[in-house]
Amino acid sequence: MHRLALGLALAASCRAATEHAPCGSVALRFETVARGELESATIDPSLRADVLAELPAMRDSLAGLCRDGAWPAAVRDCMARAQTRAAIETCESALGDAPRAALDRVMHRETGPR
Repeated sequence: MHRLALGLALAASCRAATEHAPCGSVALRFETVARGELESATIDPSLRADVLAELPAMRDSLAGLCRDGAWPAAVRDCMARAQTRAAIETCESALGDAPRAALDRVMHRETGPR
């Protein structure tokens, strides 16, 4: 019985190691990186507050684009590990033209004029 439990635990850990980042993790990483960069940026406090208020909508939009566009696992993994905006943008460059254009449209719409 113990061998069976150990075997199942090992099989589960091997399977988990090969899973790729889900779109929700990608979107959460984007929000975390953006929030951190905004907190340390030298910008007008009201602009910072406005952008921080938009981050949840941007996160949700990014997650939807990722899911709907079936972003490749390599791009999702790259973005989920990214520590800076520049690193995220590098990961995004591996997307095709159509997914990148959709991402640009959504991100500009979320931060555009009101």
